[in-house]
Amino acid sequence: PTLFATPSKRNDVESIETISETRRWLIDCFGCTEESLGRMLQDSQYQGSDCSDLKVRADWLQQRLDLTEKQTKKLIQKNPTILSRKSETLEPKLEYLQSR
Repeated sequence: PTLFATPSKRNDVESIETISETRRWLIDCFGCTEESLGRMLQDSQYQGSDCSDLKVRADWLQQRLDLTEKQTKKLIQKNPTILSRKSETLEPKLEYLQSR
């Protein structure tokens, strides 16, 4: 099964390349471990995501939470599945948590 590519939109070779590229990007940019990536890849919301999708989400989180690059990296290392959540889903939760 492909995890980072939508099979209906890409052929098998492109899907495998997208998965590899995304894994490499997460390891290089955020220092994710293979173990954390394994947990993350089990999350069905990652299906169809590629580097550009995940980068947009990481940038949004960094800006929204006013984090430094180091803080963003630490957040994603500890909880890589946060990148599977879209900003429209996270925004109300963040609003609630910040108002407490």
